[in-house]
Amino acid sequence: MRAWSVLVLALLVAQPVKAPGAPDADGLLPEGDDLVPRSVAVLDPPSEAARRAFADAVAIVGDRVDLELVGPGDADLVVHWVPMLLEGDRLGQYVPDAGRIEVALGDRRCGAWIPYDQATLTRAIAHELGHGVGFAHVEGSLMAERLPADYAGRCERAGAVTLSPWREHIVHLDLPVPARAEAHVRGPVQACLGHDVAVQCGTSVPDAEGGLRLRMRCPSLGPCEVAYRITVLPRSDGA
Repeated sequence: MRAWSVLVLALLVAQPVKAPGAPDADGLLPEGDDLVPRSVAVLDPPSEAARRAFADAVAIVGDRVDLELVGPGDADLVVHWVPMLLEGDRLGQYVPDAGRIEVALGDRRCGAWIPYDQATLTRAIAHELGHGVGFAHVEGSLMAERLPADYAGRCERAGAVTLSPWREHIVHLDLPVPARAEAHVRGPVQACLGHDVAVQCGTSVPDAEGGLRLRMRCPSLGPCEVAYRITVLPRSDGA
């Protein structure tokens, strides 16, 4: 990374300013003994949300133990950004021998990649920095083994079909985490979204999980031209 970008970033986060509503350390980090002061660096944040999340996380952990912001070549702990982790239910990971912290920017839990919001990035970075300075997993805190993930976007599945008279078309979705799902259907069809489409008939499922199906049935003698869009807003936990 260019030296000037490291310097600019260090100036930006040397005195981190928490965004409105950013969490404080009290009540979020557990009590810890034998915490180890560390020097910390971050590779170029890919977004303003990521930059603010790093600054907030450093402020949170820095309230409990000294953190010195340096360049990547001189740091005990270096934060790296990855699109997602291979284990899709994790927000980050700490590799002690390398001093490497990897933070996922999003995941594909609803079938398409969507980014995490700033608060989720803050939780992930603070959690992994916590491991780096000596915190173990403690439930009910930022060091819980699993942390909630919230998203800055949504994923959608869309398509168009022509249905023969009295025929139906079913779109299957596999939702590995709880989500709110909504279907928007345009065309002269009967549409049902749910787990048991033979019984449930509607276009919104507030707490969907597992297999979900959208059934569209043409109720007329002529062919039905249909366009559909399924919007999924996942809710999950990971760490």
